[in-house]
Amino acid sequence: MQIFTWPGKSTDMGEDYDGWSLSELRERVELVQEFDKLCDTIVNEYIELCRNYRITEEEILVPKTIKVLEPVS
Repeated sequence: MQIFTWPGKSTDMGEDYDGWSLSELRERVELVQEFDKLCDTIVNEYIELCRNYRITEEEILVPKTIKVLEPVS
């Protein structure tokens, strides 16, 4: 089984539901509804993030360990 998507093609666009039982169809509908709710939640969170935050630049000093040569005594 290989799962892939491409722009413009709906989920299950080429799926044949004739052989699916009613319980399988219900499970699929519930899965799609849960995914749709998740997408809505992600979009709403992103909108809130954009409305309430902005990107700024800060300069920070980060200690860094380097290797150097020193003479042996």
